[in-house]
Amino acid sequence: MANNNVLNRIEQPEDAAGEDNVYNLEGTVNVDVLNEFTSGAGVTIDGVLLKDGTVTKTGPDNIDVNTGISANAGGGVGSAVALTGQYNNVTTVATAADSVKLLTAVTGLIQEVKNSGANTLAVFPNTDDSINALAADLSIDILPGCTKRFIAISAVVWETQEVITLNAPTTQRGSLSLIPVDNAANHEIAISNVSHGQDSTYSIPDSGLSAASFVVSTNALTIAEADQNDLTGTVGTVAGTNISVVETGNQTLHKSVFTMAAHALTVTDTGANGAHGTQEFYTFPEGHVQVIGTHMDLTVFSAQGTGSADSGVFDVGVGSTAVDTDDETLETDEQDIVNKLEGTLDGSGDLAASVNGSLGTPAAYDGSATALTLNLNATITAATASATEIFDVTAVCTVFWILLGDD
Repeated sequence: MANNNVLNRIEQPEDAAGEDNVYNLEGTVNVDVLNEFTSGAGVTIDGVLLKDGTVTKTGPDNIDVNTGISANAGGGVGSAVALTGQYNNVTTVATAADSVKLLTAVTGLIQEVKNSGANTLAVFPNTDDSINALAADLSIDILPGCTKRFIAISAVVWETQEVITLNAPTTQRGSLSLIPVDNAANHEIAISNVSHGQDSTYSIPDSGLSAASFVVSTNALTIAEADQNDLTGTVGTVAGTNISVVETGNQTLHKSVFTMAAHALTVTDTGANGAHGTQEFYTFPEGHVQVIGTHMDLTVFSAQGTGSADSGVFDVGVGSTAVDTDDETLETDEQDIVNKLEGTLDGSGDLAASVNGSLGTPAAYDGSATALTLNLNATITAATASATEIFDVTAVCTVFWILLGDD
């Protein structure tokens, strides 16, 4: 037979039936020549058919699988257990951060790692390699029951899929992504249907809600009945140095938690009527407001100077109006949101101990013409105030309220 520049036939023995169909070949073999030798039938090697100038794979891929792997107890990169297979099933992770490590990165190399253990598995790259955007020799975690695929994109870098994005299958308009971001406390968030009692479809946002909302409900409710974690457009504004607020609730009930962290409150001495100070720190949305309940913990009320006696007698409260200057104590609407906290400084110008107070009676306020405000009010009696003083105020004030409507 002709050499064809690729193949020499060196032997043609007969098989048991006397047929000349067994060949020993040498040289460079290509598909066309094999096809010629087999009269068009081709040759199948390990499930791969070589025929008619093509290579056809039949059956599933048979990859290198390693299982029964135990991660290095105590973790770390130095003694991390080497993963040598394409698919690596780590079955023992005795304690969190027990470790394994990948092969040396080679462009195009793929390794998959499953954590079948009971704790979080730390996966390190090989020496001087890196994973994703991490520095060299740093690990990533795989939670129990999860699998991660590592693809070497260079001779030193492995990449994994850290963002899951699903596109609309027909129009490709819009997508849904799960995007993890850096969490300083390294908290793990799990989304599970373990206690869900019905088939459900969730839309973000649900029909009829604003774009910033998400319905959370344990029952099959209508939009009008659903609890919503959407406060857009229904909260007030905070004011004052070192005063902040955290707003939670729903379209009906609101919870505003104010933190005063060493807020400087000026208390002005007026002589016979004592000293008075006020700070407006919150303005509600315009409309009628029902204040349901309040609570205030005052932990610091400390004189910065010498304008108040070291054993000054004080009132501190939260009112719907600013403090008047006509008496020595807080009265009526000067302390109608949080009833006044009364006390005497400890002899060195500070609180002897933290004090707390709350709302006496729930009340409704007409803020339709002028929006309702919260005012931190304080007084010092005339006998214990000698000049204008600045007090450091540290407190947490919680207010539960409902916006009933406007006009």
